[in-house]
Amino acid sequence: MFGLGGKQTVDRAKCTGCGLCVRYCPHRAIELKDVNSAAN
Repeated sequence: MFGLGGKQTVDRAKCTGCGLCVRYCPHRAIELKDVNSAAN
């Protein structure tokens, strides 16, 4: 899932805001800024 400029983007239709991606990212490159808006 790459957006403009080669940056990773979130598919908001699939994201539930659970935070598993943050927990299991081996490079600690993911952070959730607003969990409530992730699922909306």
